[in-house]
Amino acid sequence: MSVEPLLFFCHRHTQTYTDRYLKAEYGRYEKICREKSKADYYIFFYGAILMKIQQIVINSFLGIEKLALEFRHPGGKPLDMVVLAGPNGCGKTSVLEACILAMGRSELLPNFREKSHYTRKGTEQFSISAAFVMNDGRKGEAKITPDKEMIEKFNIPAKYFSSWRYPKLIGSVPVSIGNKSKKPADTEDNRLYLIKQHLINLTASKAFEDDQTLVSEEKKAYKTINTLWKYFYPSRNEQFVAKRVSGDTSAGFDIFLEGRASKPVPIDSLSSGEIEVFTLIGQKIIHPISDGIVFIDEPELHLHSSWHRVILRVLRKIFSGNQIICATHSQEIIDSAASYERFTLLPGQNEAEPHIQSVTRQSLVTSVEGVTPDHEKRTT
Repeated sequence: MSVEPLLFFCHRHTQTYTDRYLKAEYGRYEKICREKSKADYYIFFYGAILMKIQQIVINSFLGIEKLALEFRHPGGKPLDMVVLAGPNGCGKTSVLEACILAMGRSELLPNFREKSHYTRKGTEQFSISAAFVMNDGRKGEAKITPDKEMIEKFNIPAKYFSSWRYPKLIGSVPVSIGNKSKKPADTEDNRLYLIKQHLINLTASKAFEDDQTLVSEEKKAYKTINTLWKYFYPSRNEQFVAKRVSGDTSAGFDIFLEGRASKPVPIDSLSSGEIEVFTLIGQKIIHPISDGIVFIDEPELHLHSSWHRVILRVLRKIFSGNQIICATHSQEIIDSAASYERFTLLPGQNEAEPHIQSVTRQSLVTSVEGVTPDHEKRTT
């Protein structure tokens, strides 16, 4: 794309920046113009834009023969929350991965393969098309096959929590302020480590520097985590703190939960469900994402069923300002979503072509357990 259409695009969408200003900036941003898309320039002038997936059409992708979904509010706007349900093998995870590929973000997939491997067996090639809507009403689209991509590179933030996620339990960590060594990659198994490191560094910074900004940041971080934790344990007076592991100065620091037992409990000693919750809510402080799309496969992973009823509410707070698309087996999670946010994928007549059905408690029980509701039983 040439520079001139990009400059025209910027001018067309704002009255503030004149042709004279744009021409003056031509030299400074000439290289950016040649490398970036229209949407990137829009972000430069306006700040972040919110993009949501409104429609996805999938053909011959993994186990899906053909499927079309519209994530649209009854009023016509794209949904903030999408909950995909259905029995095992119906294609819920495949829909999440298709959406991620449509955004051009294959690096988010933990087990990404060559695109040709995503083609359903017995077919020539898969195709994915997606429609995006931005908060200013503008629209974008993506079309993907194994051989070709037509994607507008919006550089919109995105995060994926796969059903394979479980963080490494690494015990204590050292203070890393000023350490220029390479940090662990931001992968699913390193998320607990990165949250611990961030909180410990904040506590250490506050101790050694008389900076009220750091003090405020540390207080805000712990308040955020402890407030979200209360959704799961509303009757308990528990809080997370950073402490030295022992009297040995070389032993490092760890994050502990106070208020549960006679001694603070280290994070790694909590249950798998509690570690999952901590890792999720920790994203709010370590990698806050806004104006993007968050994909979560099985938000109920490792969680007791009593927590399923609150998890969507917590996710809305952790990832506020983002579109959330999740896939679940939990009836409690499905019931906690609005009716227009629920999509049940069920096998078609040939068991390879999912179709969509509105979700009720009875319809999901029927699809999973093979039970026919009384009012649908035939009489002879």
